[in-house]
Amino acid sequence: MARPATAAVRLLTGEREPVRLATTINITLSGLQTIDGVLTEVGDRVLVKNQTNATQNGIYTASTGAWFRAADARTSRTMQKGTTVHTQAGSTNAAKVFSFQTDEPVIGTDNITLSLYLSDNALGDAQAAATAAAGSASAAAGSATAASTSATNAATSATNAGNSATAASGSASAAATSATNAGNAVTAAAGSASSAATSATNAGNSATAAAGSASAAAASAAAINLPAPVANTFLKRNAGNTAYVPIAAIDGADVSYTQGGAGSLARAMQDRARERISVLDFTGVDPTGVSDSRAGIVAADAAAAALGKALYFPKGNYLVSAAITPSSFACWLGESKAKVTLTTTSATADLLTVSNGSFTLDRISFGTNITRTAGSYFNISANVVSITNFNMTGAFQGIFLSAAVSTIFVANGNISTASASSIGIRLHGGVAVEIANMIVVWNGAAHPFACLYIDNGGDYSFTNCQFLAGTNGAQIAPAAGQSVAYCRFTNCWFDTSLGAGLSITPTGTGTITGCDFVQCWFSTSGTHGVQMAPGASASVTNVNFANCFMLNNASSGVTLTGAVIADCNFVNNTINGPGTAAGFSLNFGVVRARLQGNRLGGLLYGIFSDGTPTDAMIYDNSFVSCTNKIAGAWLGSTRIERNAGYNPVGAAGITPGASPYTYTAGASPETVYTSATTSITAATQGGVSILPAALGANVPLCIQLEPNEAVAITYTGTLTARKMVH
Repeated sequence: MARPATAAVRLLTGEREPVRLATTINITLSGLQTIDGVLTEVGDRVLVKNQTNATQNGIYTASTGAWFRAADARTSRTMQKGTTVHTQAGSTNAAKVFSFQTDEPVIGTDNITLSLYLSDNALGDAQAAATAAAGSASAAAGSATAASTSATNAATSATNAGNSATAASGSASAAATSATNAGNAVTAAAGSASSAATSATNAGNSATAAAGSASAAAASAAAINLPAPVANTFLKRNAGNTAYVPIAAIDGADVSYTQGGAGSLARAMQDRARERISVLDFTGVDPTGVSDSRAGIVAADAAAAALGKALYFPKGNYLVSAAITPSSFACWLGESKAKVTLTTTSATADLLTVSNGSFTLDRISFGTNITRTAGSYFNISANVVSITNFNMTGAFQGIFLSAAVSTIFVANGNISTASASSIGIRLHGGVAVEIANMIVVWNGAAHPFACLYIDNGGDYSFTNCQFLAGTNGAQIAPAAGQSVAYCRFTNCWFDTSLGAGLSITPTGTGTITGCDFVQCWFSTSGTHGVQMAPGASASVTNVNFANCFMLNNASSGVTLTGAVIADCNFVNNTINGPGTAAGFSLNFGVVRARLQGNRLGGLLYGIFSDGTPTDAMIYDNSFVSCTNKIAGAWLGSTRIERNAGYNPVGAAGITPGASPYTYTAGASPETVYTSATTSITAATQGGVSILPAALGANVPLCIQLEPNEAVAITYTGTLTARKMVH
């Protein structure tokens, strides 16, 4: 009977890939050697079935060194009892099929036994058996004939002996002894005749039995009812189960499949195989990367969607000449992101245009065989999209959210860009977008415009992402009429950028608000770790950084300058070197910035103001090896308190004016010590008198002032005063 022709059929019917040779004796499992009369070659599959140590039996791959078990026959399941393998060559075993006989063997522990299952020419074997049986019958018939001849000869001898006795009786005296001897001869001859007759009877019985065997063998051969062999066909029992008929292909509905194990049931192999649709089931799909596969993939996607099935991509490189739009609710699954690639051959076209909702893709990578100058690998304008476990190389734009979409999940991917104009991930709209475990990096030749670019939308979440070696690692830049709100970055890296690690630069009337950066890393940038620089009519509000690291950025760890930067908080961050940079540089447009609990070291300026920030709150920061800890002037109700290495600032003189003299403390708490040569007659703080009675000549007055708090002193004579800045 012909064997299944495909790997899928072999898998589901328990047949392994054919072997070239099968052993006839115990062999050494190494080196090229002669097996069953044929010299092995490197890569030959060999069925080893005669080992003295039967645990070594199985299917091996021949090599010049040690032999190893074949990839499809290394486990208990792949050498389960009933599994078969066909032998292609050899003087003894060619065209034979052997069957594994050990139930659930533990590889390397249990003995593995094999037996002959069948040969390729079952009809010839049956006919040979019938011929042999007929030969046996003929031989038995010949034996019967010979026995009958012997009986006839014996009877003739008896007759002759009787005649001799009659002749001898005429001379009784002379022939008595002869008569007696003749009588004895008659008796002996009669015994010989009887024995010969018995032999003839037995021979006849043997002939009858042999004839019966021949008849049964002939009947068996006839019952098999095999037709003449036809090339490239299979044999199938007819509907009446009376004969075999040739068919061109196996119908999957006629082959059963059983998983094995308690509770398993037999199913049609066709149903089992159709659980998942493969792109290779469709015309025009080429996994070798030679021909365009687009039309075939489109057909496969439509078929899978119509049946509600996932579309499977086996190992391969699939060329795509133009954009593909997956069906609604499509699910594309690759064998492995390292083994499956969709390769665009267009310099400008999108690869996938996801305009139908509820699309899932997993374990498929994307590439190009041409320099990309436009277009995206993913252009997403539909809701509910999941993209996981992928690689992208040579991307002009890797992932582009081109519309106000929602419920987007992107995770476990790597994107390398094509050129200085490239963007790894671009978010132009949407809400409820989650991006996790991503690496976006330059191609080693040209730094992309931005690894991440956001110009509209909100409710974006980024976790464990790395944005490396871009011109800007990430840029948030809404333009006129656009806004970005409520983004959260957790444990993300913005490193080795030519410009800023993170650039927050809205233009026109663009707004950015409610963004948080937690445990993020901004380092080794060509300018700033973090840059906020809104345009003249733009604004940045409520952007917060906590437990982040800004290290070794050329110009500053954080720089804030622009039209409106309000209510931004920097808490418990670490900012270090180089010695020519500033930790925080606060400039025009900064209002109500809070810097608290930060650790600053190895800087020219720990915190620098250009004299314009208003109402800043600078608390509990520490300075180590900073040339200037806090420098510059502050406006409004700025408070600078409890900063280790800076507060207390120290004592300083005060030059009083004419009575009544009003003194206002600076940004830090102060203690003012004053006295008059004649008297101090009044002192008010916040409009409330703090002096119960006039003080005489040179009697000191001590006044505690909060940052930016004022005191008014009325005196006579000359007023002297000093202060301690805390």
